[in-house]
Amino acid sequence: PRRDGHLRGHAVEADVGARRPDEAGAVGGHHREVLRLQPDAVDDRGLRMHVVLAAVLVGLTKAGLNGGTLIAVPLLAALFGARNSAGILLGFLICADIIALWNYRRDVSFPHLMRVLPAALAGIVLGVVVGSYIPDTVFKGIMAALILLSAGLLALREIQGHAALLPQHPLITIPLGLLSGFSSMVGNAAGSIMGLFLISSGLKKGNIIGTAVWFFFIINLIKLPFHVFVWHTAGTDSLLLAAI
Repeated sequence: PRRDGHLRGHAVEADVGARRPDEAGAVGGHHREVLRLQPDAVDDRGLRMHVVLAAVLVGLTKAGLNGGTLIAVPLLAALFGARNSAGILLGFLICADIIALWNYRRDVSFPHLMRVLPAALAGIVLGVVVGSYIPDTVFKGIMAALILLSAGLLALREIQGHAALLPQHPLITIPLGLLSGFSSMVGNAAGSIMGLFLISSGLKKGNIIGTAVWFFFIINLIKLPFHVFVWHTAGTDSLLLAAI
């Protein structure tokens, strides 16, 4: 993809303000317009196939296939840019969350959820602030680091075959919650981090899945207004695309 906001001739309205070269991709300091997927871009067969593949990977992740989102994130980032892809993918995640929430509505462990949720909200705010004042190249680097971290945690968990119980202490839960919120806001890559906390909590499998579903449904809804009104990386077009 070209750096000027176009994808092989298809306009993606992401940044219409005047900017200096070192401000490319930053939100602070100039006007940004809500990202809009132009009809000719949506009709492009190759682009459409990549978007559908990303949506399928998100759905498989919600169904229990670990790591699907870690593939969808860089896939969309290569098409739309790191920051914009975070907002586009959010619509897919929320749609999948709604379906998963109904299936696991009775399996949540609210005590475990509340141990990490407040810190995760703080992590989201931190991600919004950091993401608003860094250039897109730095944003992309942070996203890549978070994806590698999540992939590493996922691989470690698969190799070990089990997870040691982590102390349910604020010194453990607060940093994990903070990192989960930040990772989710910047890269939609908090699944493995949250999974580390839940799997090591001693909960049964159904409660692990149910608590994770509730956690991501709540934080994804909280992230939505930040993407729409602060980063301007999500809007009616991207949400409709996810629903379709």
